[in-house]
Amino acid sequence: MRGEPATGEEVTPIETLRPSHSPGEASITPGARLVNAHDFMTSQLLAALIAVESGGDDLARGRHGELGALQVRPCVVKDVNRIAGTHYRWAEMTNRWAAMGVFRIYTGHYCAKAKLGRPVTDQDRARIWHGGPTGWKRRQTLVYWKRVRVQIMRARMGAS
Repeated sequence: MRGEPATGEEVTPIETLRPSHSPGEASITPGARLVNAHDFMTSQLLAALIAVESGGDDLARGRHGELGALQVRPCVVKDVNRIAGTHYRWAEMTNRWAAMGVFRIYTGHYCAKAKLGRPVTDQDRARIWHGGPTGWKRRQTLVYWKRVRVQIMRARMGAS
């Protein structure tokens, strides 16, 4: 699971999953900076994060201001808007597409090979999503990663 995806594993380039400019959906400001556009992640990671964070509930609300299927915090939305020049609103995080856009920009920025000093893994993405920009270093995010990894393994076993 380190580095490149396993043979036959579905990967999705970040730039293909950006939110559209359709009315009522989150949009990226024209000229916004794309972050790590050549990075890839497994689709199983997003599904596992959604399962762990909210059980798939797009309207979920957390105890500390988290919202939506990915339990996005207001400070993350603010950070993403600063990083990428977007105009996401925290209230939009009940829209799964918008929440995934925020996730991809946030992890694309903080999960860079230059920042980690090695190739980025889904473990890094999950731990940074849960623990912030340096979450990949924090021991407490390992428990979260184990929960996410269980969901990934369940999905892989169900797919075979």
